[in-house]
Amino acid sequence: MTPEQLTAIKSIVTLFEEAEIKLKEVEQFTQDLSIPSINELRYAGYHLAKAMCYEETDDNNQLNCEIDKAKGHCKRAVYDAHEMGIIYVLEKIKLFDEKYTDYMSVVVEVIPNYSEKVLLKSHEASSFIANIKGSHRDNRDNFYTACEPHYISLKNIVTQLTVNKSTIDTIINNNIVREKAETKKFILSISVVLLGTIISVLGIIVTLKSG
Repeated sequence: MTPEQLTAIKSIVTLFEEAEIKLKEVEQFTQDLSIPSINELRYAGYHLAKAMCYEETDDNNQLNCEIDKAKGHCKRAVYDAHEMGIIYVLEKIKLFDEKYTDYMSVVVEVIPNYSEKVLLKSHEASSFIANIKGSHRDNRDNFYTACEPHYISLKNIVTQLTVNKSTIDTIINNNIVREKAETKKFILSISVVLLGTIISVLGIIVTLKSG
């Protein structure tokens, strides 16, 4: 095994550890296991073990092939973990948007530029994932670094939505209470006017009958 190959194997071990960290991070965030990522790491370990079994007299091309396969599986494991996190976050954002559809003015009041910060970022991440699934599913290892910024961005958005949710709910509840009070006040004023009108009409009728 050449020094270059040993260096390549060491880089795979580092990438394997990175994938494990990402997998655990996403697992804690989504409270679910990324089975595709786990399988990719299992395949990576298999090819890495095969690479370590080669002797100096063995075929270098085959050894390099095993190294490349192990590296590719590690990268796909990182990608799959981030993809799972993105899909989870997109669903959270979708539910938030549906819940507050009728109160968007309040949402925008609390979270300025909601469309750009939340909806546009969500659309970009969703399109990215759809493009990989549609055209690059088998070579998603080429996109493992490009996936992370989308995941981090959306994760921060969900944190922002969670932090501001209580403020949004408070404003909405206060508005509902105020609207009910104003409606009650309006109904009361109309009732007073109607009652006054009825009394006046009755007075006129009594006067006419007395005359």
